[in-house]
Amino acid sequence: MSATAARQPNWDIDRLEGEAGEHAVAQMLRSDNIEVKYDRRAQRTGQLFVETDCRYKTGWGPSGINKTKADTWFFVLDLEEKVTISVSTARLRSLVEKYRNSRPLSMNRGSHHTLGVGIPLSAITKPGGKE
Repeated sequence: MSATAARQPNWDIDRLEGEAGEHAVAQMLRSDNIEVKYDRRAQRTGQLFVETDCRYKTGWGPSGINKTKADTWFFVLDLEEKVTISVSTARLRSLVEKYRNSRPLSMNRGSHHTLGVGIPLSAITKPGGKE
């Protein structure tokens, strides 16, 4: 085969990888251990807001990623186009620790003010969480 010849698809491997992906997504969606957040600003800002603390009537306390029992987090980025991104809680916690000091955020809308961390979308979509 010449160096310029086009790669021929390997349908058996492609099909198996596709089925493995379908199985993984179906398994995540069947789980009771998922957290779903809608971040309508993420595509514009290039980062996700991950809540870490909330101001309760009694004062500040852990919330969001610091209290979750979920195995996987899903972030809805666009409701109309059904754009979502998912990440394991373990990886998300690791990213929160990585960016905690360099990307602190606060949200002052609604009844409970929250603190969080801005996680670059690229940190989630790149292998190993590297930008």
